[in-house]
Amino acid sequence: MQMFRRKALSVWIMALAVLLFTRFGMDVKAGRQNHSPEIRLILLIDVSSLSCFLCLISLTEFVGVIQANKLENSVLGVMIMDENNEESDVERHRKIAEKRLKGFIIGNNIQFPFLLDEEGVFRPLSQDSSATLIVFDSRKNTVVKYEFPLSKAQLTAIFQK
Repeated sequence: MQMFRRKALSVWIMALAVLLFTRFGMDVKAGRQNHSPEIRLILLIDVSSLSCFLCLISLTEFVGVIQANKLENSVLGVMIMDENNEESDVERHRKIAEKRLKGFIIGNNIQFPFLLDEEGVFRPLSQDSSATLIVFDSRKNTVVKYEFPLSKAQLTAIFQK
């Protein structure tokens, strides 16, 4: 039952993300097409990926491509906390995760928002990888999921105009 709830919650969050993140390309107040970016990205990273050297290299390269393409306003980062069964350690693990995230943000001069997923809501979307990228591409009317490390060909495909 718990697994079903998590999957249902993940589906609802994805639907909400699509609605809010893409905003249907319309400026509701003005009733006209807005000039929002054609591509929106959700970067899901696991806390453990910040302890992995190869993972950090791939994430840092990706952040560099975001900055080079000036897409900071098109990205939402989510750090997924480790699952912890002991309630006494939850606060300590949260503080550690916040410090790791803060160091990653400062160290890479990240200008896009990052959320801390304490409940593991996004975990089902990132189970097979320490970092996952979900791309909402209005140019192609697609939603695509990529797992890190990203290849050069994948990076080119994501940001190709």
